[in-house]
Amino acid sequence: MIRLSRFLFLFALAALLMACGGEAAAPATDAPAEEREKPTIIMPKPKGLEAGETLYAWVDRLNIRESPELKAKVVANISSKNPLLFTGKQSDHTETVLLRGVVYEAPWLEVKTEDATPGWVFGGAVKMVGEEKGNPEQDPEYVQYPYFGTFDLSEWNKVSGGEESGGDATTETTVYERGGQTLTITFTDVGEYGYSYSYVLAEGEETLRTRLLDFSTDDGLLLMEQVVNYQEDPAVEYRRTQILKKHPMLLGGKPIMVNGPWNQGPVQGE
Repeated sequence: MIRLSRFLFLFALAALLMACGGEAAAPATDAPAEEREKPTIIMPKPKGLEAGETLYAWVDRLNIRESPELKAKVVANISSKNPLLFTGKQSDHTETVLLRGVVYEAPWLEVKTEDATPGWVFGGAVKMVGEEKGNPEQDPEYVQYPYFGTFDLSEWNKVSGGEESGGDATTETTVYERGGQTLTITFTDVGEYGYSYSYVLAEGEETLRTRLLDFSTDDGLLLMEQVVNYQEDPAVEYRRTQILKKHPMLLGGKPIMVNGPWNQGPVQGE
């Protein structure tokens, strides 16, 4: 009887131990490593206009208007030598304006002239002291474009020129020659659909540099400027683009340069 009791006790104890240990212990896992805090990158804030800032026009005969709109009454007319005092106020809206062949989109700024006349000036037409902005006044006899070069056409011989039309397109080509080099300028106009200016500098059969300005309505009023320098080895392409808010027909003229930063790299498609 005693033996039977011991047997039953041992049997029950074994069953209890098996029940407790029957479930496999979960494998130990490392505690998730703490995520490293990502460093905060503070970008330098571009210098903005502040009240009391002195501004100068980079175009001559700039109109100061009574209110921030193009049709407002002109209260003063200044040159690039006349300082303007910024009051700190600017318009809530921006304006799109063509200046010397370049499209600027900017708000209006409230200013005071040298004789304390208050008024509003288009922000794209003025710059702060030391700021690089604007481009020279365009002269049809003077070709001057970034990365392409400067050419005084009065020193070149015009060797050919003509116009062709086909469909909606009209193409005008003029060729100049000087010292063994040729400069071919081609203007193509397809009316409201777009236009392009092409410049090719060559020496004999070798192309030295090319420049293309192309405006098309196919991609949402896209203006593209491209310069390729084949005198570099390998050839280098400079390209920049700008989406216009207004069609050139509403700007009073055709843009001849893009307003924006350049991207430099290998020639696309080669």
